[in-house]
Amino acid sequence: MQTLISTGQKRAVTLQMLQQGAQGFDGKIAADAKLGQGFVFTPVSEGAPVQHIVLTGATGFLGVHVLAALLRNGGPRITCLTRAADNDTALQRVLEALAKTGAEGLNLSGLQVLAHDLSRPVQDTPGLLPRIAQADTIINCAARVNFTDRYIQARGANVMSLRHLLHLASLGMRMHHVSSVAVFSPHAFNRCEVTEDTRPRIGAFSAAQGYCQTKLAAELMLHEAERDGLQNTIYRPGLIGWDSQTGHGNPADFLTHFITGSIRIGALPDIGIRLSIAPVDYVAGAIVGTVLHGTSEAEALHLVGEHALSMRELADELSKAGAPVALVPYETWLARIDADTESPLKALSLLLPPDFPLCPAARTPSLLDSMAADSGPRLSDHITRAELSKSRPPQTGQGLNFQDFLKRALT
Repeated sequence: MQTLISTGQKRAVTLQMLQQGAQGFDGKIAADAKLGQGFVFTPVSEGAPVQHIVLTGATGFLGVHVLAALLRNGGPRITCLTRAADNDTALQRVLEALAKTGAEGLNLSGLQVLAHDLSRPVQDTPGLLPRIAQADTIINCAARVNFTDRYIQARGANVMSLRHLLHLASLGMRMHHVSSVAVFSPHAFNRCEVTEDTRPRIGAFSAAQGYCQTKLAAELMLHEAERDGLQNTIYRPGLIGWDSQTGHGNPADFLTHFITGSIRIGALPDIGIRLSIAPVDYVAGAIVGTVLHGTSEAEALHLVGEHALSMRELADELSKAGAPVALVPYETWLARIDADTESPLKALSLLLPPDFPLCPAARTPSLLDSMAADSGPRLSDHITRAELSKSRPPQTGQGLNFQDFLKRALT
């Protein structure tokens, strides 16, 4: 007779497998960091206008907003490198991604889209290198974001792709690399203040951290390349939310699933975490403003929300937007999520812990805890705000447009 396994048992097994899969990769991260060595970088003229940008990740949520912001500003030529079977298909993918953001009236005359898989060297795609060799700037937004990945699964997209871009940068291009605040291990930086000048270091990651490990390896690789002359700016977003003007959000990310799944059951978990959500247009605008209007004097920029929302504040905002939810105990919330067979969180629910203690040190590392702005490192963005205040044009505001977001997310 077949034995039925409860959701709780499946959850325990899944979390145990992920935690085991995250262990033992510190040596691999250190070895991959050294892949940034051995390049000879042609100096880039400081203050020279940006004329030709190579953009990666233009079909992703942040990348397409960066592309739209670049097109609105006009000026530089833009070449998008996009994974596809051919250039026509690559162009179609980018145009479809732009259309989903609601971007209209953009001048596409300076845009070219070329098919290339970034996990492979640029030289592997015939005819590609001559079309981009004269570019002066790389904006790397490409990433594989899958929180069930182990290191080896995300390595090609998040580590090796950057090494291939370093070959390109060595021809005389400045690098702008989108990293993540997740490079700071909660164990290595617990309760430490992390500023833009703080460099991440190898430290034990826990469950569901293959993505974080690869983003750390990529940053460490860049720091190795900087010793040989790479000119580079790193951007570390936290939780990226929807567009503050249009409400366009990322239908595939955990934050969206968490909110829409909670709305379906009419409840939010009454847990002591705060969510620091930065609108995607703020993050994209900060990157584009820095690229086009002078490089930042900071080594990195922290692109995080201006105000961290508690669960009660989030419930109030959702209610004002027409989606009333009640605060309930975490275990009650999780049981309702598990019982909702159509929940957007269904595929990720096994990554949620069975309980959620108030004390961060007592929590099982999980996706939910990774969203918290009040556990692990204490992130500072004071240098970033000072730098962005100098940029032209002024950056967009950081208000979260719940009304338009919910209109899109719930249809």
